[in-house]
Amino acid sequence: MADHIKDVWDILKDDQRLNFFLYDSFRTNDMPNAKTHIYNTLPFTRVSRMKVKVRHWDLLISPDHSRIHLLKKSDCPILRTRHGIASGKLITKKDSQFLGSTTTFGKKMYDKNGEIRYTRMFAISEANRQLAISLDKANEDVVVAVGDLRDDKMLAIAENRDEIRQQMGFGPDDKVVFVLSTWGQHCLFETMGDAFFEQANNLKEKYSFILSAHPHLYRPKEDGSRIWGKYIRKYKDQGYMVREPQEDWMHYMVACDVILTDQTSLAVHGALLNKPYVYSHIKNEILSEGFLPWRLREISPKLNENATNLQECLIEALQQYPYDKLSKITKDVNSHPGKAKDRIRKEIYNLLNLNSAV
Repeated sequence: MADHIKDVWDILKDDQRLNFFLYDSFRTNDMPNAKTHIYNTLPFTRVSRMKVKVRHWDLLISPDHSRIHLLKKSDCPILRTRHGIASGKLITKKDSQFLGSTTTFGKKMYDKNGEIRYTRMFAISEANRQLAISLDKANEDVVVAVGDLRDDKMLAIAENRDEIRQQMGFGPDDKVVFVLSTWGQHCLFETMGDAFFEQANNLKEKYSFILSAHPHLYRPKEDGSRIWGKYIRKYKDQGYMVREPQEDWMHYMVACDVILTDQTSLAVHGALLNKPYVYSHIKNEILSEGFLPWRLREISPKLNENATNLQECLIEALQQYPYDKLSKITKDVNSHPGKAKDRIRKEIYNLLNLNSAV
């Protein structure tokens, strides 16, 4: 989350009229070193809950729905900046009953009176904005498509793909699989991690695997069960590459030849690089029809429950992927490639009621 705030701060930090503060609050189950990472990433003056409540603010920025209740739109403008592409993942309870709302445009974006909490919400594409409006007409005045800073950086990095692969130790003929898992009980590692490794271990001479777990998969668990983020590190000694949670994902996305993933929205960015996909075994109820991960999964080879068809899926993705269908989806991933910085700056200065010229 801190990295998403930093992306915005990098645009604004040279404006001497602006002062930045960090709400100093952490969960007891945050992953180890989370506080240190946030403090180093966001070197702002830290404020307590009480100070948040009593001080006047000109803008509140958050990358997700948590802690937004501290202030209301009547107190100051509230901006939900980008935190992944709205993926249509359905929220679930501990009893695995699926609720009919998506994480980005679902119930958490509303206050107790049913009003949208935000003055403005950023979307990456116009297609995502239209999906938000289809869920609630009121989003028409709230959600705005601005593109994506990380997409812009990734596309710039991609110009040096050969050099990046060489630095990672991959040869020009190596087939590199980027394994991306979200978090929660329905994610790739939780549902079929052992089955995946059983099959992947037999394919290491043909493929190179990069493992990437969502930062939440590094959090301690109350029941003492496996912490998948830590667990996958042991595979470094077995020829796998592991992306650590504090590392940028963009270089790995650029370097890979195919993306093996679940319902995570992070994988969607690979479409801008024309990457083929293989999807893990996912219950149909988890993804909302029409959202980007759902659309990508529809055109991609899918693992069976035991991943025994892993090699077949990789071959299909690399040799027979429907790139014509992928190109139609890619158009809806990012409406403003290369323009995010200017569009985000304009929106924020409008919320601050300031001229952006400094």
